[in-house]
Amino acid sequence: MEVNMDLLKEVLGIMDDLLEKLPEDVIDEFSRSEDFERYEKLYTVVNEYTGKPKQKEYIDKNVKSVLSTIDNLLKKLPEDVIDEFSRSKQREMGKKKVLPKGKPITVRSEEEFLETCKGLTRDFRGSMFLSGDVGGERYFASLLIDKGDIIGSTFEFRGLITFRERAIDEIKSKLKGSSGILNIFEFDEEDMKLAREKNKSALLKNSVPLSSMGMKIKPLMEKWVKEREARKEGPRPIKIPEIFKVEKKFNLIELARGPDKIRGIEKMELGKVDIGEMKNLLKGMESKVGDRKIEELRRIKEERERKIAERLTKIKRREPPREAIKEGEKVKTPIDRLYSLVKKYKRIKIDDRLAHTLGVNKPQIEEWAVILEEHDLIELHYPTIGEPEIRIVKDETEKS
Repeated sequence: MEVNMDLLKEVLGIMDDLLEKLPEDVIDEFSRSEDFERYEKLYTVVNEYTGKPKQKEYIDKNVKSVLSTIDNLLKKLPEDVIDEFSRSKQREMGKKKVLPKGKPITVRSEEEFLETCKGLTRDFRGSMFLSGDVGGERYFASLLIDKGDIIGSTFEFRGLITFRERAIDEIKSKLKGSSGILNIFEFDEEDMKLAREKNKSALLKNSVPLSSMGMKIKPLMEKWVKEREARKEGPRPIKIPEIFKVEKKFNLIELARGPDKIRGIEKMELGKVDIGEMKNLLKGMESKVGDRKIEELRRIKEERERKIAERLTKIKRREPPREAIKEGEKVKTPIDRLYSLVKKYKRIKIDDRLAHTLGVNKPQIEEWAVILEEHDLIELHYPTIGEPEIRIVKDETEKS
């Protein structure tokens, strides 16, 4: 079956609109269903579609079930809501779509740059796209900003796309101490209105101050000076490809990937926040993540893993066996019990019930899950709605 990818993206966009109109209890029930998992997985595959056979196979297999889900959701909406929804869609189709232009932010002096940075946390309205490497793997993040507050966010890493508050948490945790490209685009009022309409799945329930992210930004001034001396004609504005000419919808995920292909005018780094001190928001970064930087990222990762291992060792030492251990029998640690539960139930959520069962808090369970995932024993899944979920990795015999 040949699937029209543009049409499929439009269908998924319609589903986002429907979710906004459904009662909370229906949304809650849907978020716990297998239909939602299929929709979420399909959304990820479609948005990172590159024509690979496995991607096409997954889409062909699941597109009908997602369309069926939309139909089932429509049945739960009142007729007047459906009529208005249908009329609004017809009006949209009848109008020529106005796409946000987005004015790329470029600065020509250090003073202008400092003033721009101050404005980001005060009265800036637009989008920020972050991209770079963490542990040798690419990430793409987007922040929708209105008057210095984050109102929407997406984060893509290791093939998984997260939205809203979960995306903010992922950006803070995974990108802390890392560096990468930052592109900034300013919106007018109409652009911002359209950005909100087209990215409802990314909008936060409550806005978050941009200053709370701990971003440290510095322009590549030294590089600009060298280029200016070479040309003897001053710095030129960076030419931004027409990444905002998206045919069907203004999608933050697609746009977050776009600037990665162009030359960045600033770089960003995430670290500790000290609100009120501008100097802490301006930390120098090299023009590229070189071998030395990658080595530093690896060292940070190894240090984190070492600390987790030390914590696990301490837990093993202070936790006495609950039963007499027979000769040759393996002593079960808390992480062993977690893995046993995942093997038994195939998938479990990291919730209060599991924390109570294991006698630890949820962040501790998540740390253990990361260790198990690194050994290819489980998969750690972050849904758009709800708690993180641990899933067993099927071996080759199960797959066949």
